[in-house]
Amino acid sequence: MWQRIVFMLFVLVSAGVVAYAIMVPHVVQPAAFNHYKHVHDLNMPCVACHNGALTEVHATLPHTRICMNCHGQSTKAVFRTIQGFFKKDGEVPWVRVTHLPDYVYFSHRRHTELGQLRCQQCHGPMERQTSALTAPLLPMSMARCIACHRKMHAATDCDACHR
Repeated sequence: MWQRIVFMLFVLVSAGVVAYAIMVPHVVQPAAFNHYKHVHDLNMPCVACHNGALTEVHATLPHTRICMNCHGQSTKAVFRTIQGFFKKDGEVPWVRVTHLPDYVYFSHRRHTELGQLRCQQCHGPMERQTSALTAPLLPMSMARCIACHRKMHAATDCDACHR
């Protein structure tokens, strides 16, 4: 009997993963980016590029001038795209992959600084990604938020997040 339950749970979870992969829109990013190399090889924290994550409501997408600190003078072909964007417009037009509805209030500062959450708790294992993201690694859902709020003993009343 328990084997049937385990099998059914496996089927349901697998179906959910497949449905998520199909339903989440994928975007095309304008340049290559390797989170793994920056986090593991160069020991850079998320906030080195997403500098609003500890102090602002929005974590912000990386500013190209941050990339140019290391890659501005490189002659490697992989960096020509970001160098070109920097010379032309000043910014790489990264496409945001994480979206919340307009009526949801979410402050990165409140979660990272005050709540002491790591980026991976909401965004998934970004540090393992070797290419620019085309979709979120984890779904941003009310169910996930409520489960975390309960675990962390944070507010779960509607007005805490819905405005």
